[in-house]
Amino acid sequence: MATRLSLIRAAIEAGNYLTTDHADQGMEDDDLSPLDVEHAIMHGVIRKRETDNPRGPRWEIVGPAEDGREIAVVLRMGGVGVLIITVYERK
Repeated sequence: MATRLSLIRAAIEAGNYLTTDHADQGMEDDDLSPLDVEHAIMHGVIRKRETDNPRGPRWEIVGPAEDGREIAVVLRMGGVGVLIITVYERK
């Protein structure tokens, strides 16, 4: 059986993801690109799972951006892919 992280990575690899305006703003604020986000998801680990949101569970993945900075990506799984809610550099 596939793990949650492998399902998330498969969706990212297939390009089945969207970003929210909040995630886009976080990338801009921390000078990150979508490739940085993809890299962090593909090489990171799930650090936290939040289940108390009425819209469904979400996961925080922490991993390296392409330049090695540690970033966090908060996302939710949907019917056909991943919704990236927010992105930020961990300082």
